[in-house]
Amino acid sequence: MMVLPFLAGLTACSDEHAEYEPGTETEGFDVPHLVYFSSATTSVNSIELTEDGSLLQFFIERDSIGGDITVNLETTQSAEGVLNIPASVTLADSVESAVINVTYDPAAILAKGGVSDTVTIKIVDGDNFAAGYTGGSYTF
Repeated sequence: MMVLPFLAGLTACSDEHAEYEPGTETEGFDVPHLVYFSSATTSVNSIELTEDGSLLQFFIERDSIGGDITVNLETTQSAEGVLNIPASVTLADSVESAVINVTYDPAAILAKGGVSDTVTIKIVDGDNFAAGYTGGSYTF
């Protein structure tokens, strides 16, 4: 029981505060924008193409507005030629999001007897942005 009052007596308060000194900037983290697939897009894991459709839309967003950004996209799909995915998409100066329009020809898919495929769209880092939050890729 006598140990607690003794330890409490050893602590002291001071009015002195250490001055803030900013650290050095970490290399690779000076990119002004993060670009990522929207949560509305990434919440969908499976897509069924319909005979009366020909367009899928996916959304990318950025964390801050400022300047046009052209985002290059890499795609992987085993059934080549089924989906037409653009090589890039541009976010205009004053907007936070952009649409990736993916087109397909239902007749061509039916002619192949239907197709089951796993498709990945990946955001490629650029000079003024980096892929963020979702790792920069979306698989469906």
